[in-house]
Amino acid sequence: MAMETASVRVATPEDAAAICRIYNQGIEDRVATLETELRTPAERLEWLRGRERRHPVIVAVADGAVVGWGSLNRFNPRPAYDHVADLSVYVDRQWRGRRIGRLLLARLIELARELAYHKMVLAAFPSNEAGIALYRRMGFSEVGIYREQGLLDGKWVDVIVMDKLLSRPIPTFRFRPIARPPPPRVDQGIGTGLSIATSTSAGPPWAMASRSAPARSCGRSTRRPRTPIASAMRSKRSSGSVKSIATNFRPRAAVPRYSTMLSLRIR
Repeated sequence: MAMETASVRVATPEDAAAICRIYNQGIEDRVATLETELRTPAERLEWLRGRERRHPVIVAVADGAVVGWGSLNRFNPRPAYDHVADLSVYVDRQWRGRRIGRLLLARLIELARELAYHKMVLAAFPSNEAGIALYRRMGFSEVGIYREQGLLDGKWVDVIVMDKLLSRPIPTFRFRPIARPPPPRVDQGIGTGLSIATSTSAGPPWAMASRSAPARSCGRSTRRPRTPIASAMRSKRSSGSVKSIATNFRPRAAVPRYSTMLSLRIR
């Protein structure tokens, strides 16, 4: 039978007997649950009435009869797990392999998103190859295997755990400004290889060199080289002609009486 002839709706108390019958088939066939105690219609009715809004039960209907059911269940009573839903899907024996399970699972995924669940989880037997293949096609992935998780009919049974993330958090990036050092002060120089000396003089610029602040010593001599004018003045000191040399010197451009000059020396 094609899937299009079946429909899915919310379960009602009148569906308790059909849900009980299909559930007992899953218990007896040992293909979908570790439960071994058969249920009764009365017990399933109380189970239906105790369901909360975030844990709905749905049924698949074909030819006017319930042929499968599914539910979203509480994964863990702790509040931290409120956004994680466990799921159950059971199909009547006569309708297995006819896409009823896919119809129920697709509707459960839609309901989980509508109810703002973040994640869906399930447990399956490794022997249930058809069910595991369906879960993979619907976006579930294997998390791991519980080895010998349950004792069923005197045999240890492994259980495969699978999950599906319904929403992923949007990554956020925090941009931190790069700490930059404050700019150097003018009187401190730039770096370690530059010194600044400030002088005020009433004389011509060539006379500033002899009165500027001495440079710091870095292991080398800081003695300034002699200029031609300084050499001439030194050689004429004994003869008393220093005044004439300074008087006869004429700069190319007029220099104001008071001037400020920055003397930069790179060590």
